[in-house]
Amino acid sequence: MSRGVYLRRAGPADLAALAELEALASLDPWNEAQIAVEVARPAPDAALVLAGRSGVRAWCAVRVVAGELQLMSLAVHPDERRRGLGRFLLGAALQAAARAGANRALLEVRASNTAARALYSLFGFVPLGVRTQYYRAPPEDALVLVRDVPGEVLPVREVRSILN
Repeated sequence: MSRGVYLRRAGPADLAALAELEALASLDPWNEAQIAVEVARPAPDAALVLAGRSGVRAWCAVRVVAGELQLMSLAVHPDERRRGLGRFLLGAALQAAARAGANRALLEVRASNTAARALYSLFGFVPLGVRTQYYRAPPEDALVLVRDVPGEVLPVREVRSILN
């Protein structure tokens, strides 16, 4: 993982930075209002950020609903990709979901997003189904992926209990 970053919950002061990160990292980025909804959600739901001297480098939004972790968004700054930030965030989210009593984790990913699909496969996510034309800009199918929680999670160093 990149040096000099720390994990914390996102707050209202992060909204502009998160919207900027979304614009850089996503084909169909969330806007500031959508991000604000996730930032405001109470625990065990959370918007998590990895931030450093140069600002927010990665973020994810998670919800725990009816015993399931729903990964709503995960984005890594293009300059920080392939350095372990996404892996760290996903591991932290899965560990927190286990502590919150989740039994499984679900997410949607663009069919063409091979990098994200490789990350999710590394964590044991498997295909559950397809949501045809789920994404609009540009139009594309979403693969629905699932994995059991708890389950073996890749080691995540010094993850604080930030969702509790």
